[in-house]
Amino acid sequence: MPQTVEDILAEVRAARKRGELFEAFDRARGAIEDGGPDARLAYEAVLCLARAGASELAHRRYFEYGLDPDLGLDYATLLGRIEKDEALALSGPARAAKLLEAAGTYRAAYVRYPDYYPAINAATLYLLAGDEVNAREFAQISRRHLQAILEGEARPASFWDLATAAEAALILGEGEAARDAVREAMAVSDLDVTGVASTRRQLRLIIAERNLDPTILDPMTPPTVAHYTGHRLTPWGRPGRFPAALEDAVAEGIRAAIARHDIRFGYGSLASGADILFAEAILDAGGEVHAVLPFAYEDFIRISVADSGPDWVARFERLIHHPRMRISLATFDPFLGDDEIFGYAARYAMGLAVIRADMIGGPAVQLAVWDGVGGAGLAGTAADVAFWRTDMKRDGEVIWPEGTPSMVPVTPGIAAVPAQAAPGDAAQAPHRVLRALLFCDVKGFSKLNDVTIPVFFREVMGALARATRRHRDSILFKNTWGDAIHTIMRDAPSAAALALDLQDEMERIDLATLGLPEGLALRVGGHVGPIYSSWDNVLEEETFYGAQVTRCARIEPIAFTGKVFVSEAFAAELALTSPDFSSEYVGTIPTAKQFGRMPMYLLRKRG
Repeated sequence: MPQTVEDILAEVRAARKRGELFEAFDRARGAIEDGGPDARLAYEAVLCLARAGASELAHRRYFEYGLDPDLGLDYATLLGRIEKDEALALSGPARAAKLLEAAGTYRAAYVRYPDYYPAINAATLYLLAGDEVNAREFAQISRRHLQAILEGEARPASFWDLATAAEAALILGEGEAARDAVREAMAVSDLDVTGVASTRRQLRLIIAERNLDPTILDPMTPPTVAHYTGHRLTPWGRPGRFPAALEDAVAEGIRAAIARHDIRFGYGSLASGADILFAEAILDAGGEVHAVLPFAYEDFIRISVADSGPDWVARFERLIHHPRMRISLATFDPFLGDDEIFGYAARYAMGLAVIRADMIGGPAVQLAVWDGVGGAGLAGTAADVAFWRTDMKRDGEVIWPEGTPSMVPVTPGIAAVPAQAAPGDAAQAPHRVLRALLFCDVKGFSKLNDVTIPVFFREVMGALARATRRHRDSILFKNTWGDAIHTIMRDAPSAAALALDLQDEMERIDLATLGLPEGLALRVGGHVGPIYSSWDNVLEEETFYGAQVTRCARIEPIAFTGKVFVSEAFAAELALTSPDFSSEYVGTIPTAKQFGRMPMYLLRKRG
């Protein structure tokens, strides 16, 4: 039986509420292409684009899909939201002008549909644009619409009602009234952490503009995100850094630390010992856990879980099926003998913890079950603690039973029992190195003919070549074929800078003047992962290869034109290594050629 539009809408809205913005957009877009225009599906598609940060594309699709403010309040305010996002991405006079334009759109929405939502957004945008008179007028208007609700005459006040009351009070300079409204808003049950975070960001803009007391927002202080790490547990009767006799004491220390720091989100791995104890404790406290495993499940169990005893395998299996547990694989391969892959997975988890903390506006701390003994390797608890404290200069806490002596009869490193690769001559295996990768191509190239192709290669590829030359010092390898460019970079910040520079070069090209079709646009995909470096006997030069190169190549075909999409691993590494860029999660999407679903992030330059 064919699905109705209502069935498809339900699927789209469910995906959007889960945060799977690409999945929701693709489903809505496909239904529109197959079944013809539908305002409700078009609204959902454009809303997903806006939430994914693709404001320009959302603006264009709003009108391409035939949406219009006359269709209703949601349609009118969606246009205002898109314009607001565009304004906040600007600076200087251009920002002020765009803020006024967005405020005007919300004002027009209010005239059509008198409601506090368009009124309060108009008020805030007027304030940020410097229009004091209209800011105060529309704050008062929104307050009048809220009066019956806040006095209990209409219905129980929701978080959004009370947050709007706080926003109006801040605009009017009434700090104590705002403080009371914030306190009441945070007392509402079943709060959405992400919704609270977005509200807090907007209220902070107003507080800064009004020079009000920032402690007004203290009740909105987000929960803490933790990166957890620690020693593996060794069974009874065997020497190791975390003997089984200490399990209960360590578990108690972990539970106390989670309560003390108010940990709601945990990021780490799932090896036997500290990792599993952390995951169990965070889930028992009602939190969420995201575990990053360095390689395929079977080998991970064999190498990092099973030798602590069968009970630990059972605990691992229970955890991976927990509804508040998410698993990411740093690589999909078996363990190939390179211990650095453990360090790659640890950095991946640390980066995700930082991204989550930034997203909700809260602190990120590291909790480590560590005996205090250093290690020389690139992976392991000591390496994790050193990187978090020294390189990232972030707070952390060590958990270790007081008065317990260190036990170091084995070499400090990843595990009490050294990891063993699968059978085979691992010693002769090529070595992998962690690198950043980019793939990009020009959508619409295949439609060019022999009149326009020479112009394309001279002007378009020439412009892109200028960008690569500016970044030559950080490019280890580059290749091109047709309209495609592939680069291997030293690190994620270098790759991010090149990727956005390529898009800037493409944006500056006047296609119409050159006689090229307007549809030409650049797509860029980025990834960070362990790849092989080797000598190419045919080309007689160094080359790079491996499954992670293929993984990166599957990102670019599904990227929005004019944007840079990056993998979760890229986003995580960037969060650890550069303050100049940010990556915004936009959902898991099926990649090209059925390479599986991958979490995807939109790359931006901060400021």
